[in-house]
Amino acid sequence: MVLLSTSDPTGVAYIQTINLDGESNLKTRYAKQETQMKMPEKDSISGMIKCEKPNRNIYGFHANMEIDGKRVSLGPSNIILRGCELKNTSWAIGVAVYAGRETKAMLNNSGAPSKRSRLETRMNGEIIILSFFLVALCTLVSIC
Repeated sequence: MVLLSTSDPTGVAYIQTINLDGESNLKTRYAKQETQMKMPEKDSISGMIKCEKPNRNIYGFHANMEIDGKRVSLGPSNIILRGCELKNTSWAIGVAVYAGRETKAMLNNSGAPSKRSRLETRMNGEIIILSFFLVALCTLVSIC
């Protein structure tokens, strides 16, 4: 989510990223002054955000926002990623740039690791081989 406005007059929002990178300290994110100055109750904001294709890099972000005819550059300090918690900030307004499986958090989710040991995997293979051998042996004995 690109941060547009916050409850802080300077446009600062504090987030906790423990779900993403395990760090429990608060990080600061900033709304651009071009969007922070607009009052969310009274003003409407219209513009266009052009951002890079979805990728796995949670520490990098490059985009451009065109608002009121001005082009504003956006970086990692202007976004709040999925899984982050807003702290010490009453409210924040933003616009989603990635959703669903395209979020950086989902792209980094590699699934649960296998909990089978190498010994268990090898034993499973040998049991299958021995089962085929037993079926073949039983078939051979029943024919003779």
